[in-house]
Amino acid sequence: MRVFSSDHYYWKMVERDAATPWFYLTIQYGDKGNAREKSFMPDDHILVEQILSQQQKGVKVVDLQAMTPSTINRQGRWLMEPLSQLELAETARGETVQIYTTIYSQVYFYPSLSQSAIKKLRARRMLYKRTADEIRKSGDERA
Repeated sequence: MRVFSSDHYYWKMVERDAATPWFYLTIQYGDKGNAREKSFMPDDHILVEQILSQQQKGVKVVDLQAMTPSTINRQGRWLMEPLSQLELAETARGETVQIYTTIYSQVYFYPSLSQSAIKKLRARRMLYKRTADEIRKSGDERA
C-alpha cells in the first residue's frame, strides 16, 4: 500500500496484544495556503521508514511520537512522547536495536539493553531527526 494514495481503510478502534512500541506520525501536505495534516499509527520502525521514504515535494513530517510500554520507559504505564530522534543500531551479535530520544532528552532502547551492551552498539543509522527549531516550535515548555 502506498501511504500517499487514496487506497486506505479507516478503523474506529485497533486492538494490540503486543507490549511493543508503536508510533504516531503526523505529516503536513499541500501548499501554505491550503496545508492539511494526516496522522498514521505505524506499529514498527520498518513502516515508519517506509512512510518517511515516500515523502514527496510539499509533504513533510511535522511530528513523530513513540508509544512505549512501561517495560521500556520504566514509568509504570504506557507513555506517548514526541521524539527528537529515531535511530537504529546493531548489537555485537547483529541484532537490530531501536533508539528513541524524546524531546525531553529521555533515551529508550528496544529491546532493552544493559549499559555494557549499549556501549557496544555499532552501525547507528538515523531514521528521523527533529531540529532544535522544530522542537521549540512544538510549543512544549518541558522540551
